Amino acid sequence: MPAATAAALAFPGVDSDDDVDGVDLLRMATAFASSPGTIHYNPLTDLNGDLVVDGVDLATLGASFGDTCP
Repeated sequence: MPAATAAALAFPGVDSDDDVDGVDLLRMATAFASSPGTIHYNPLTDLNGDLVVDGVDLATLGASFGDTCP
């Protein structure tokens, strides 16, 4: 697993503001079901690094929703 992905799994906020909130969820929703080469793919939302933004990424984000970076 790439280091960036390990960090994303440890703290899955995707907008670099040290919390997991609605902005992160909106970015995830925009990129959902995308992969590299598609218009909405955002590698920051591909939390497990499998090159597709899917339910696994959404579940990871959801499990930390409302958390702040320690």
